[in-house]
Amino acid sequence: MPTLELDFLPHLQSHEASTLAPDTRNRTVEVILLPHSSAKAELWDAVVHVSSDGISTSEELDLSEHFPNGSFSVLFATVPNTNYPLPINYRIYVDNFTREVPVNTSVAAAFNSFWVGNVVIAKYARGNSYIDEAFANMHRQEVDLLLTLVGIWLRQQWDGISS
Repeated sequence: MPTLELDFLPHLQSHEASTLAPDTRNRTVEVILLPHSSAKAELWDAVVHVSSDGISTSEELDLSEHFPNGSFSVLFATVPNTNYPLPINYRIYVDNFTREVPVNTSVAAAFNSFWVGNVVIAKYARGNSYIDEAFANMHRQEVDLLLTLVGIWLRQQWDGISS
């Protein structure tokens, strides 16, 4: 089976000023949170900071409450172990592991798998352009299937880290 090269994006410790000017259209979106301190996943309202330079717009999730030391993220666009595209793209955020973080009890309970730190899954809007919003609310109907796919992905990542 071919190995998948992932491009993890580093995220700052907290939302810092973008190079674009602040916008007054900050909003919230529902994301999935797999908290280290709970035995179950939950939907959580994340603040989206919107910035604009008059030509382009940028959106950044403020996840500092769950990642006080910063995070990494990866685009989640295919079914794990396949090249089959998902109908919607998602972004998975994980702790950047710069400090010791607790074992994630929600990942252990849901997937019988090991992980440390929080995990957040955000949904991208379908028609992402400079006018459209980049992030969209997570629909309850997609949560169970998405959690199953992310559980497979998390296990693969941990197996790769620990081997």
